[in-house]
Amino acid sequence: MSECIDCERHKKSAALWRNKAYELAGTSLPWKPNELYEIELSMIKKLDEYMGLIDKIAKLDPKILLADGYDDCLIGLAFREGELVALYSAERIIEKLSEDMTIEEAYEYFEFNIEGSYVGVKTPMFY
Repeated sequence: MSECIDCERHKKSAALWRNKAYELAGTSLPWKPNELYEIELSMIKKLDEYMGLIDKIAKLDPKILLADGYDDCLIGLAFREGELVALYSAERIIEKLSEDMTIEEAYEYFEFNIEGSYVGVKTPMFY
């Protein structure tokens, strides 16, 4: 039998589900609680071909909050206080903002209105 062409995608997907199962079961976690887990950019492209990263995240945990208007800046998932959260590229968001304002204004807007808007443990993280 030949190896699945999407084997790496399946391994990463299985790892995410396994990690979530550990968390839900309340057993010892095989990772440090606040350690970031990024999905590699090449894997994002592969996942996007099948169902899109946003849909994948929604199916993994529908309570994950997303930053409106910054879907193209989403780079993966992270853990905060034992909860899965969306992980965004701060650099990409600032680049996107700087299309309509100066870079200084973009940094200030990002820090105050995006990064600084905490609405609970499911609030997205920015890296």
